[in-house]
Amino acid sequence: MNRDDLYFRLARRPFDARRQIPVPYVNEGEDGRHDFAVVNGQRALECAREQLCGACGHYITRDLTFVGGVANLLHHTYTDPPMHSPCADAALRLCPFLKHPRMRPRPAAAAVIPAGFRDLDRSRPLAIGVTGGYDVRLTAGPDGSLLEFLPKPWQALHLFIYTDTGLAPTAAAAGAVAVAALIAQLKETHHD
Repeated sequence: MNRDDLYFRLARRPFDARRQIPVPYVNEGEDGRHDFAVVNGQRALECAREQLCGACGHYITRDLTFVGGVANLLHHTYTDPPMHSPCADAALRLCPFLKHPRMRPRPAAAAVIPAGFRDLDRSRPLAIGVTGGYDVRLTAGPDGSLLEFLPKPWQALHLFIYTDTGLAPTAAAAGAVAVAALIAQLKETHHD
């Protein structure tokens, strides 16, 4: 991966030596080590408090982009912080877990993996939603508290399906009316 091909803020992140991809801000520990399968809870809280991108760690002023499955979209809850749109585009191209249909995260020793991506159902669309803001809440769970991001109304929505070779775009909507229609269509076809 060539850093020159990345969004400039993401290109400044440390790179994983083996995969040659940038290490997302929320996957890096304070000691500099990283684990792509584990969200650093302190960094996720920092992203929530200061409206930081979960990928590059910089402030997001507009077009906060959430990546998740249909369940995230329909329940309007995400466990990963939003990203800049160019950082989300890079995640779709580079993140092995997002781009490969058969990739599953390896179990992390003594760590809780947030449900938002661990349980991503590859038979259903991947949804990219763009919003102007969000609320947060802490939800008590069997493994402790879970930080959830609750996006404000969507400004745009993009759907992708998994094929044998990766992700393929299927639908897009911009504006409140078009987004509401697309979500209504998803509710009819994907019962949660």
